[in-house]
Amino acid sequence: ILKFSSYQLNLLNYAAQLLRKDGQIIYSTCSILKEENWNVVNLFLNNNNFKVKHANHYIKHNFTDKYGAINILPYKHGQDGIFAVKLIKN
Repeated sequence: ILKFSSYQLNLLNYAAQLLRKDGQIIYSTCSILKEENWNVVNLFLNNNNFKVKHANHYIKHNFTDKYGAINILPYKHGQDGIFAVKLIKN
């Protein structure tokens, strides 16, 4: 998991260099593990000038977490696990 998380962070950092102000990245995984999801996103946010666009602007609030991501959990929603967050360059 840590190896893949490192790869995912590298991909995000590379993509960030390609965007202009207000450019967007959708970071999505089919994982429910914080090591692949919020841990990666928080490391990215700490080192890049991006913000999270809260998912409740475009999806029902029962599928979002308090930090702004779509966070579908098998035990809560009866579906496969999904994580997705929209990151916008400042």
